Amino acid sequence: MAETESHGAILEIDVFQLREKFKQAEKAIKIIEVYHDDLVIPSVNQLRYAGFHLTKYLVNPDDQTQLHKAAFHCERANYDALETGLTYLAEQFVTFKEDFCDVQIGPHLPEFRNYKKEFREIQAFVIEHSNTEERQNHIDECYEHYMRLKEIVEDMDLSRDDLNKEKEKERRSSRRFQLGAMIATATLVVAIIAVIVTIIISP
Repeated sequence: MAETESHGAILEIDVFQLREKFKQAEKAIKIIEVYHDDLVIPSVNQLRYAGFHLTKYLVNPDDQTQLHKAAFHCERANYDALETGLTYLAEQFVTFKEDFCDVQIGPHLPEFRNYKKEFREIQAFVIEHSNTEERQNHIDECYEHYMRLKEIVEDMDLSRDDLNKEKEKERRSSRRFQLGAMIATATLVVAIIAVIVTIIISP
């Protein structure tokens, strides 16, 4: 029923409009498949469904509902691909934070605080629309969020070299501290032993 209502939202559509929707979905799939082929399987399946409805329309051109259904699946393919891309980039964002949780990121990436705020807003968008039947109506907004998060993740990746150097510096500093503490402890133990020995051998 929900799917029928979504189709009904498309008041008029012809094969040329359908072709554009198909091309847009195909473009989104190509954008996302660079990360991993498996990510776009659900979207490719949606295009298969669109093709199925298109063939039914070609057999019976009087059945305009088949064009509506094909358009619906093209839009789903488009949105699902972009949403999958957003999910992948979100994982990269979280991985970055985990990789450098033990160093100060701000000095090397001044925009990081703003990036975290934008990331939370994008997360909220995905959560809000991920399980709704009308999510394909937000394709343009999803595309904008995807492109913005892509820019953010790419900028963060550019700071990895500097942050890795900072991590190594922190590691060396920590080792020096540990070594110094061990030497101080050993020196104290030797001093205590020396005092005890002196007391024992004293007449």
